[in-house]
Amino acid sequence: QSAIAGQTLLQLGQGYSDLAQPEKAREFYRQYAEAFPDSEQSPQVELALARTEEETGHVREALARYDRWVERNGTNSLRPKVEFYRALAIARAGDTTNALALFTNLVAQYPGDALAVQAQWWVADQYFASGDWASAERSYIPIFRGTNWPGNPLAFEATMMAGRCAVGRSSYDDAIDYF
Repeated sequence: QSAIAGQTLLQLGQGYSDLAQPEKAREFYRQYAEAFPDSEQSPQVELALARTEEETGHVREALARYDRWVERNGTNSLRPKVEFYRALAIARAGDTTNALALFTNLVAQYPGDALAVQAQWWVADQYFASGDWASAERSYIPIFRGTNWPGNPLAFEATMMAGRCAVGRSSYDDAIDYF
């Protein structure tokens, strides 16, 4: 019975998350976490709780949850996902310098992870937004030429962005090659 109750709480939480109702989702995740603190789903539930905090605008609370998650579950397979969301939360909190470092570390530590390409894109976009054309270009290149993300859907856009960076640094021959 308790396994069925636990599964029901998780499914209700996930359902409310899917319906973009993080407050309701958080309540079911909390109930699960309290009732089954040592469950093998605990890392997943803790991550879901952090996401609901972030989705409701409680970025500081989300960051604290992400930090606790890493302390408790450092070797869990969800770690790259947690690091990605933690870096995003730090960026949303206005600390782009630390977010840049976290995204860069994520790409270095988990190069084959599906979120690593998105982290690389974030890094490239930050350089682009700051007008650092050379760094942005260098950051877009692995997205379309790298071996870690073959066939990724961002490859074409990254090629175009590298071309825009080349134009930004007045290297029109390079831009033509990208375009």
